[in-house]
Amino acid sequence: MERPPVEVPPPEVSIDIPMETTTAIQDVTDRPPPPRPPPPRVVQRTAPTVDLKRSPSTDDYYPPASRRANEEGVSTIRTCVSPEGRSTGTAEIAKSSGHPRLDEAAVKWAQRARFKPGTEDGKPIESCTSFNVRFRLTD
Repeated sequence: MERPPVEVPPPEVSIDIPMETTTAIQDVTDRPPPPRPPPPRVVQRTAPTVDLKRSPSTDDYYPPASRRANEEGVSTIRTCVSPEGRSTGTAEIAKSSGHPRLDEAAVKWAQRARFKPGTEDGKPIESCTSFNVRFRLTD
């Protein structure tokens, strides 16, 4: 004998969700919106540059021992420049020429060199820069 399948009737579920009427705009005022903040101020800056016309010649600083040894090279020097266009502090070697005498001469030259100072919004300021000093034999 076979049993008939048991049938369970689905339950009656009733969910009451209260319906509230809302509006997207609740507070309406006559005040104008606050003004936008001004755009950020862009500061115009320029880096200092070497003024070759007013700087001494590198030939005056070429070490005699380096001339005899036929040493040539380029030293990269880092220094800070005053608003008057003079080197402030001690110049440093950022990249060596490969010859210690030429590097030392480049630092001495940088202390005597003249610069066009860096500017901020057109006014001279103290700022730092890197530049190359080339020692080349011309004889």
